[in-house]
Amino acid sequence: MTATNVILLAKYREKPSRQKQPHPAHDLSFMRPRRPKGTGIDYWVVEGTGTYGTDCAKGHQLAEEYLAYAGEHSTYGNATLLGSIVSDMLIRCKETGKLSGIEIAFLGHVNRHAVAAAAVIGGRLTTG
Repeated sequence: MTATNVILLAKYREKPSRQKQPHPAHDLSFMRPRRPKGTGIDYWVVEGTGTYGTDCAKGHQLAEEYLAYAGEHSTYGNATLLGSIVSDMLIRCKETGKLSGIEIAFLGHVNRHAVAAAAVIGGRLTTG
């Protein structure tokens, strides 16, 4: 291949997208950019109802939202997202000294998916 051919091929090569990747704080219902702008992200902005069953249902719903987002946007940044979410969960529950049904259900649901993925990757999927 000559230098001329390489230059010609470069004309037809798809250009990389300059489009900014979506940020989870704009896409996930339980996150918000902090104010003033540029001061970070609140990763867990969730209010409980005080009713354990209702809060668990909300936790499952938020986990499904998180898992769908992570699956659609599997970036290096989003690979560390769960740690930031859990950190903010712990900060928010510091006042009560315990996790609510929302956090317990969210983490349990995400954990079930992690275990299933690990079993598939390891080739040992079981139902027990």
